[in-house]
Amino acid sequence: MEITQFELVHPTLFNALAHQLKFRFPDPSLLIEVPTSPILDDLSQLNEFGKINWVPRLVIPPYCEYDYHHPVRFVVYYRTKLVGYVFGGYNDAKQSLEVHYMEKVKDAHADLYKQFLPLTIEVMSAYACFLKQQGLLVDRIALVNPVSNRQSYYLDSGFELHGNYDGYCHAMVLSASLETGSFDYKTAI
Repeated sequence: MEITQFELVHPTLFNALAHQLKFRFPDPSLLIEVPTSPILDDLSQLNEFGKINWVPRLVIPPYCEYDYHHPVRFVVYYRTKLVGYVFGGYNDAKQSLEVHYMEKVKDAHADLYKQFLPLTIEVMSAYACFLKQQGLLVDRIALVNPVSNRQSYYLDSGFELHGNYDGYCHAMVLSASLETGSFDYKTAI
């Protein structure tokens, strides 16, 4: 698979975001990384140990149905442990950043309680700003086919349920503010 011009920026952008966001947590060890082959191996091990539900290697092309020209994928480390991943991409036709798979490790540190979604939204929001600087339109973040037992949490965080998001699946959608263009969400308690 060919690496796009946008993917070349991911390591630098994710590193800068981690540096900015790590001060929100008691331990300043937050890392946001691009999922390399060894990281995908680590995620597969977490799946084997029952700490995550999906096999991450199987939810990225060529094994899955979606294939973005512009993928956005990252993993999060905290206190030197891999604690979650987000896989999606930019959908030009929908002018949205989509998340197809997002999962936090079941035994993630207590500091991350109800913090993985806000962290994901912060990363995607910053990425949307970067895309806008490149001349692309981004007016929403969509969690495509969200896990049904999490939908009330997403609704409490400011998302809206779109039952027919792209003609055949539903999504939890966070729209950009018309005034500021930023993505306002609430941390659900």
